[in-house]
This record gives sequence, structure tokens and C-alpha cells, in this order.
Amino acid sequence: MFRQRCERRRAAVGRGLAGLATIALVFGLTAASAAAQDRYVTPSGLGALCAQFSPCSLDAGINEAVSGDTVFVAGDQGAYLGESASLTVPPGVNLIGVGAQVPRIVFVSTGYLSLPQGASATGLDLSRATGGGVVVFVSGTASRLRVESQVGVAAQVIGLLRDSFVHATAAPYQAISARGEVAELHNVTAVADGAGARAIHISSKSGGGGTICEEETSVELRNVIARGAGSDLSAFGDGLVECTATFNVGHSNYRSSAVSLNGSGGAALLDQGGNQTGVEPLLAPDRFHQLAGSPTIDAGFVSLGSGPTDIDGEPRSQGSVPDIGADEFPPPPQPPTDTSAPVGSRLRFTPRLFRPKRKRGPSIAAASAKKRRKRSRRTSRVSYRLSEDARVRFTVRRRRIGRRKGKRCLLGKRARRRRKAKKCKRFVRVRGAFTHTGSQGANRFRFSGYVRGRRLRPGAYRMVGVPTDAAGNHGHRFGASFVIARR
Repeated sequence: MFRQRCERRRAAVGRGLAGLATIALVFGLTAASAAAQDRYVTPSGLGALCAQFSPCSLDAGINEAVSGDTVFVAGDQGAYLGESASLTVPPGVNLIGVGAQVPRIVFVSTGYLSLPQGASATGLDLSRATGGGVVVFVSGTASRLRVESQVGVAAQVIGLLRDSFVHATAAPYQAISARGEVAELHNVTAVADGAGARAIHISSKSGGGGTICEEETSVELRNVIARGAGSDLSAFGDGLVECTATFNVGHSNYRSSAVSLNGSGGAALLDQGGNQTGVEPLLAPDRFHQLAGSPTIDAGFVSLGSGPTDIDGEPRSQGSVPDIGADEFPPPPQPPTDTSAPVGSRLRFTPRLFRPKRKRGPSIAAASAKKRRKRSRRTSRVSYRLSEDARVRFTVRRRRIGRRKGKRCLLGKRARRRRKAKKCKRFVRVRGAFTHTGSQGANRFRFSGYVRGRRLRPGAYRMVGVPTDAAGNHGHRFGASFVIARR
């Protein structure tokens, strides 16, 4: 009896464990199916798995993605032609352009790319070479986009747009339309060329026949370039129901004369400092790459919404601070630092014994053709060698005879008081110096026997040179002896 009850209990426990194992297995399969996936798309992709070895089309890669997935858009295999008129990136999905070339998406007609809250897109070219429109709806995050549209508004922003170029050519539409208290533009270049067009336009939303405010708008602009044929910055708010539309602008480039604030006092611009309102940016024909000397270079600042790279994927803040606009201008390459000192050697006098002219002249004398044919005893040809281009500063020291006192060699009266002491030689520097610009290799000049306009007295001398290169490196001294003859 007891044995039967034990066996029944063991069977019940076994059935319970089997049930738990089944539940765990099902849960594991569900979790695995919901795991984040990397999806790969190409212009000619037809694969069903969207795997790297079997990529799929852009439509399939985006439409079948789920939250947590990353869709990699290849940019080195041509443009994406004839895509659907509307692409919506699911919330939680990241759309990233990869490759040396920026992926270019061309819609059938007017195309729409929607980024709902939680979705993101990075590194895409949504420009049109022919007539047609492109509208990007940004409620999530968009980075490094190139958006050019010839029909209507190019971009509508409720979320974050950064490191991007937005260009609209249709009249009288705006390049960017922004709304909401969370809309942010960081390092954006917005251009609107159509007649009366506005680069950036914001507005609040009132309802109830204009009796209530449904949505106030406060848009943050940092490091933004705005240029519109009609206005650079345009805001419309309804002051009658206190439904405001406010620009919060810092370190941006726009024209103060091209700011339009309408709506019964409901529109405003808050200047946060660092703005450029009276200078024009210097831009390349593509309208967003900066040219050397542009005032927007190193004129921005690092904001909380700043991205790590510019529109080209190059590091942001290549200078002292970030630039204003979508592009970061690369600083000119610095020349390699020269740390090696020049070396001077083989200083020689030909002849070593000469007698200077009575006529005063510069230390480096000009030699006539006659003197070049026949060696002159009035000057001496000085030759030397340099390891690199350098300026050599020459000083002259005269040999004097004195009397030794310990390790010292005394001259003048102190030497005459020690007539019985051992004689010694000492070189005393002659007042003045002169320089000669030399090049790498052999150099020469003619020495007149004058230093700082004074003729050297008869006696033995030593000339010492110290080379200095363009980087300021000083080389060691090198020298040679010569003699000024008596008359």
C-alpha cells in the first residue's frame, strides 16, 4: 500500500517537471524569435532572410523589421531606384547606411520616409536629380541625412535632426518645418531657394475656433546654418490664446534681417549667444560643405544633441570647437615637427693669411670677376658645409697671450703682474657678429676682415659659426682659424 502511494507521487512529480520543461522550451523559442537581428539590404537584393550572405530589398528589409533590429543599407552597389512611395521605419528599428558611398534612395514620385518615435535613420541620401519631392517625417532621431526636394516641404521634424543637409527649391515652401516642445536641430544646414521660401518654419497649434491652445512649440537650434529666399527663420504663434511658437537659438548662422515672427505676439526668438547674424557662410556649390575661411568654422559648441560625426562621417570638433552647420571643415595638415638640429662642418679660409683693405666694408664682401680669376689677399674665401638649410651666425675671436694662474689665463694688467708665470693662449671675442644664409651642402662667401664696420687688427683669430634652421633648432658650434697680416 505504502509502495503504491510512493509510485503515484513520483509519477505526479514527473508529470509536473515535464510540464515545466515544455513551458521553458516554448518561452525560449519565443524569446529567440524576438531577439534583435541585423538585416542587410542592397538595390538588387531578393533574399528572404535579409542576411548578409543573402540580402533583401529595401522595402522588405524595413517593412519586416521589428523593434531592436538594425537594417544596414549598402551604399556601394548603386542607387535604390523605384522604391515605394512611402517607407516607414518601425519603432525601435535603426536604419543605417554603410559603405564608402552614401546610399541614395530615389522614390517613384514624391516619396516619404517616416521615422516614428523610437526609430532612427543614419547616413542616407534622399536627394532627387530630376523633378520630384522628398518628405522626411522625423519623430525619432535622424542623423547625417541629405534631403533635397523640388516639391513642397523637405523635412518635418518633431524629434531630433542632426548633422544633416536639407534643401528645398519649391516656392513658397520651407526646407524644414518643426513643431513640438521636443523638436531639436543640431549641426544642420537648411537652404530654401524658392521665391518667398523659408529655411526653417515653426508654428504652434490652436483649436476650438482659435479659442484654445492645443500645442505650444519651442524648437531648439544649435550650430545651425539657415538661408531662405524669403526668410531664414519663420515662426507663427497665436498670442491671443497664449499659444506660442519660440525659437531657442544658440551658436547658429542666420540673418537678423531675415527673421519673421508673426501671430499677435505669439512668436519669439530667444538668443542663447554665439549666433552669427551679420556674416555669410562660405559654402561650396553643393551648399553645405564649407570653404576655407568661412566664419562658421570653429564657431559652434558641443551641445547635448551633438553627434559624434558630421554629415560625411568625419569626426566632429576637428578644430578647437565644432563648426556651425552639417559639415565639419578639416584643419589644414600640420607640417611635420622638425626636431633635428642642423650640423655645420668643414669651415675653411682660403687664404688663411690676408690683409683687409683700408676702405670700410661689410663683413661679407662682394667679389668682382677679376678677383674670382685671381686669388685676392685682401679678402679670404670662407667655405663650409651644412646638413640642412640654415642661417649661420658667425662671431670672431682674437687670440691673446697671457699668464697662467691656476686653470685661468689672465690678460692685460693682471698678466703683466705675473711676468714669471707660464704663458698661455686665450681667445677673446671681438664685438659684433654677422650672419650668412646657407643651404644644405657646400656654401661659401668672402670675408672682408671687418666685423661690425671695424677692421680687425693684425694677429691670429678664430671664427665660430652657430647654425639655426627654420624650426628654430640650434646646432653645435664649428670654427676655423685665420690670420690678419701686418702691413
